[in-house]
Amino acid sequence: MFSVYVMGEWLERGMPPHSGVLYTREGVMSKGSHMSYKADDIARALIQKYIDLKSPTSSMKLQKVLYYSWVEYYREKRKFLFGDYIYAWKFGPVVPSVYHEHRKFAGTPITFCKEPTGKIDGETLQFLSEFAAKYSDYTAGGLVFRTHKPGTPWSETYGEGRKDVIIPFNRIIELERL
Repeated sequence: MFSVYVMGEWLERGMPPHSGVLYTREGVMSKGSHMSYKADDIARALIQKYIDLKSPTSSMKLQKVLYYSWVEYYREKRKFLFGDYIYAWKFGPVVPSVYHEHRKFAGTPITFCKEPTGKIDGETLQFLSEFAAKYSDYTAGGLVFRTHKPGTPWSETYGEGRKDVIIPFNRIIELERL
């Protein structure tokens, strides 16, 4: 069992140890002083990218593209895009803070959003632009199906009726073959 100090408390089920990553109260800092972003800011940037593409996303699709943006960013950069916990909920991976901010849109397109509160560098914005274009034709249902396939991090973590189960980053890395 790995303990991590998050937001003023020690969690026994916290993020797994990962080579080259330091865990702090403020977020996840990897070797080389790269501080990952907040999931809320990445979500807001993705929403804006989809609006710019004239293909606004729904709240459910946002959760799945947020998850897959983390996966693809880690695959390319070997760094965490954001350090927020990803939970296994009924319809797939969810970052609760992003869910609570955008749930009012339900299945309708998100056509406006707040600006990111933190600065996102140009290289990351370029990654998000390319990622959003790549995933613009996916439906929320198609992405839910993809996350629910046997052997995925979600399928190996989800507990019926529970919203408190974290998908460990090391399982994402391992099972997404990163």
